[in-house]
Amino acid sequence: MNLGENLNADAQELITGRTCILAQSGGGKSYGMGVICEELCRQGLGFAVIDTEGEYSSLKQKFDVVWVGNSKECDITLDKINFDDFSRKAMMSNMAVIFDVSDAMDLMSVVDKICSSLYRTASELKLPYLLIIEEADKFAPQRNGKVVGSLNEIARRGRKRGLGLLIASQRPAFVNKDVLSQCNNQFIGKLTIQNDLNAVRQFFNVREELLKLPDLNYEFFAMGSIVNGKDTLFKFKKRETKHGGLTPSIKAKKTKNLNEFLKEIKEHQIFEQISITPKISYETARKKAEKMLKKKFVLFGDNTEKISSVSIELTPVIEADIEVKRKNMLGKQVLKKYRVLFDAKSGSMMDYNFKHHLGTYELMEFDYTMYSLLKLLKKGDMSIDEINSRVNKNAEIAVKKLRDKKYISTRTEKRRNIYSLHYDEKFYRISDFEVKKNYQVKKIEVQEIVRPVYNTGDLNKIISCLEENFVIKNERMIYYPLYNISIKGETHRLVRINGVTGKIINT
Repeated sequence: MNLGENLNADAQELITGRTCILAQSGGGKSYGMGVICEELCRQGLGFAVIDTEGEYSSLKQKFDVVWVGNSKECDITLDKINFDDFSRKAMMSNMAVIFDVSDAMDLMSVVDKICSSLYRTASELKLPYLLIIEEADKFAPQRNGKVVGSLNEIARRGRKRGLGLLIASQRPAFVNKDVLSQCNNQFIGKLTIQNDLNAVRQFFNVREELLKLPDLNYEFFAMGSIVNGKDTLFKFKKRETKHGGLTPSIKAKKTKNLNEFLKEIKEHQIFEQISITPKISYETARKKAEKMLKKKFVLFGDNTEKISSVSIELTPVIEADIEVKRKNMLGKQVLKKYRVLFDAKSGSMMDYNFKHHLGTYELMEFDYTMYSLLKLLKKGDMSIDEINSRVNKNAEIAVKKLRDKKYISTRTEKRRNIYSLHYDEKFYRISDFEVKKNYQVKKIEVQEIVRPVYNTGDLNKIISCLEENFVIKNERMIYYPLYNISIKGETHRLVRINGVTGKIINT
């Protein structure tokens, strides 16, 4: 499979193997993905691409590709599709498919369904087929999030089922390390941020090649079985269809009258958002970052870095009061109240200091019986009769769900099934999420509303696995202030400072 000058890739390895294409914005990643898709179409090799930006529909200019999405021009409507039925027919027909999820209402849920249905179908049919995922760091994040659907299973076990995986990202440091490490084929282009360079270091046997990454100009190192283990520096060949991700070119245009422009800005609608009051000012945040600038020598000398920008990021957070009814030791019903904060961007419970409770995203998978069963098995292995007697319910359904998710396993002893725990996350009580510290909020004016990924329904899922009898009250969307400070030196890096506590979040 010819992808560029002096580069012929192994088609079998690309279709059924694990491949990543990594390069920062403007490095040619999306262009290269388009070249790969064109070559797959030319050779009649089946694939499905999850298109997050609506960039791949241009393939239809020359090739027979099924376009699934919600725009009028699409061949099939995304919101009405039966994913299992469609995946089966596409795989059996060796069809090329674009899943345009750029305007999906629930992006994570849709991508979850696509990945899971393809994995189920591949497990049954065992036909060669390739799943391509743009923005892999969104669906397989390294921090504060869970890998979507069956993506982990596809990365680890898809090859035996014929289902290959090609992931792309601008920020390899943000991609789940377990998924990334499964990629034994790599196309790695320009990267300048140190964290990203550290993330791809594992793929380079020659340090000199790694050091070339910041200076690459639309070039990529091809490595792995896909090129028979011979590291090759190359450029992707010219595309035959329009590049949907092309950066708009500048065009001569008369500048608008200043007074007219200012009038439009002043008439623009302003939205009021409620934010936790920042205790750290822009200037204080800048001074904190200045202390982190690298110097010519370790402890002295002129700075070799400078601050290029300081901006505030408002993370959407659901504030809510949880009222829980329980019986005390005397059998009398009592009411307990808890104030909680739920990060609507990552899906995790958090405290006032923006510290996330690890693993709380996973709680959305469970109901009360399932989570009670997990906590019970933490005490030791048990039979189904012992489980039923402790949980006080018919637990067979919960046992089956947990086995399917591989959170518990079973073995036979003396003709009885014995269940063991394989869930290593922390077990929580609702009191662990209580925010006891008082804080102030104020209204701020913004011209753009930050769209949350999760909502009160997702918070309800988390609480419902901890308590049977509860009510969520006084819920509202507020915002948590974080300062993003861009630092420029030999490489670019981002420093994030908590706008309430003033602590460095990461560098």
